Amino acid sequence: MTDQSGEGRPDGLVKVLFSLKAEGQPDLPFSAEGIWCRRLDDGGFQVANIPFFAAFVALGDKIEARPGTDGRLEFQRIREASGEITCVVLAAGSDEVDLARNCAEIRDALKARKAKSEYGVFGAGAHVFSFSVPPGDAGAALMDDVERLVKAGIAIM
Repeated sequence: MTDQSGEGRPDGLVKVLFSLKAEGQPDLPFSAEGIWCRRLDDGGFQVANIPFFAAFVALGDKIEARPGTDGRLEFQRIREASGEITCVVLAAGSDEVDLARNCAEIRDALKARKAKSEYGVFGAGAHVFSFSVPPGDAGAALMDDVERLVKAGIAIM
């Protein structure tokens, strides 16, 4: 069994808590998101998975974190941005069949562009795709595809 510290994980990742109560963040029913990060030799951490809600950080960002009052690691600041951008879309749908079809179309579009992505269902069935947008032409093409999905009513940004 693993805990927030990552003890017992073969990959050595640790959870870092990112506060979601900062100015400019949407009002969410929870105050923080735990994101897996890799410990760096210099004492910092590198974001190892794509956030769903803490979209102010991205896959590969190098960050600082320190233990909070409860001992869990808490995000302090970004030391070096990776150049990636976190983007989040919700699948749209008027019923379960429509929603399943739209989820498949979003997943296919992300896969076709070889986008690194995460998928989760939150709250009352909100199907959320979080993905990493690389810099340059590859990222621009990915965002063109996402924009097409939004305009078609398949995804909500």
